[in-house]
Amino acid sequence: MSTGDKKSVKVSHQLFVKSLPKHWTHEELFNQFAKFGNVVSCKVSVDGSYVSRGYGFVEMDSEANAQKAIADLNDRHIQVEEEPSEKDFKLTVCEYVPR
Repeated sequence: MSTGDKKSVKVSHQLFVKSLPKHWTHEELFNQFAKFGNVVSCKVSVDGSYVSRGYGFVEMDSEANAQKAIADLNDRHIQVEEEPSEKDFKLTVCEYVPR
């Protein structure tokens, strides 16, 4: 590549979130992260029966907002009242690093 060629590099502020309550939808995931800024996209990973696999991905609009979400939500205990068998979840939130 010559010095005159410059590729546009998209900076992603994508986060990986695990230990989600099994009943959470994209909307619940979105609502947890919207407090920290604009959520560009979010997705709960589901199996073939549309049951949550317990993890998901969130993309924030800026690095600062992604870092605020990590600082506040990583290792945060989430109380769940909808399902008595699932009373407490400790979220793990970190930067997504593709393999």
